[in-house]
Amino acid sequence: MKGSTKKKIEGYLFIFPWIIGLSVFVIYPAGYGLVLGFFKFDIFNPPKWVGLRHFMELFTEDPNFLKSLSVTLRYIIFSVGLRVGAAFFLALLLNQRVKALGLWRTLFYTPSIVAGYALALLWNRMMDPQYGLVNVVLRFFGGPTPNWFGSEPLAFATITVMSVWSVGPLVVIFLAGLQGIPQELYEQAEIDGAKMRHRLIAVTIPMISPVLLFNLVIGCIHATQLFVEPLVMTNGGPNNATLTLLLYLYRNAFSYLKMGYAAAIAMIMFLLTLGMTLFLFRWSRRWVYYAGSG
Repeated sequence: MKGSTKKKIEGYLFIFPWIIGLSVFVIYPAGYGLVLGFFKFDIFNPPKWVGLRHFMELFTEDPNFLKSLSVTLRYIIFSVGLRVGAAFFLALLLNQRVKALGLWRTLFYTPSIVAGYALALLWNRMMDPQYGLVNVVLRFFGGPTPNWFGSEPLAFATITVMSVWSVGPLVVIFLAGLQGIPQELYEQAEIDGAKMRHRLIAVTIPMISPVLLFNLVIGCIHATQLFVEPLVMTNGGPNNATLTLLLYLYRNAFSYLKMGYAAAIAMIMFLLTLGMTLFLFRWSRRWVYYAGSG
């Protein structure tokens, strides 16, 4: 047996447990879930083939689905913009030479380690109309003290703004990209008389554009899967203003036991995520610069 063949066999043996886990716990459930979208299934009775009936009902007879789709799309647009913008701004600040830089980086990253459920409970307490920290501060300064989860616009805005709380991982990725930019480019720009904003536009953003694309893709995927926050904080209300696709899928699967219907929603979520990813990669050809690509 040749040495290269032996190494290949050893490599496959090492990754074999991972392949088994991926197949059993990821590929098979995902594939079965997609197929289940074409069946009527309520756990207690055998699956019954219904074809495209679930998909037709979702788009023509189910206003709650259309509402959840609208909420999810709006959340993707606003939350991804806020999170990526805030992360890029913080990364620029943390890339400067200041005292106690390590401490500042730790402080900005720490909120991201709070789990989703605990974070939702924390914000629920902070935004309480009577005793929440936010309204207590507003009341102290004589400002309005709204019921943050009592109206549709405020509930949606609150959950969207809350997404900025966990930008730590995006900041770390941006920071790694910023530190990989050759300093000679900035020095050359300074020699040419470029001001700070010009260096940002002409050097920093083009050089970090692949990282920006990565964060946009990851941000869109993450936003599509919003679930814990609206479940804990508003339960999708008021008037389904925070009803996301994943929350609506959860209700159909585990509250109404409409497993086939929920699987159809899952398939649409998959297609939505795939479509956004393909669009971002297609769009990136116009603005992403890869060093050494000519």
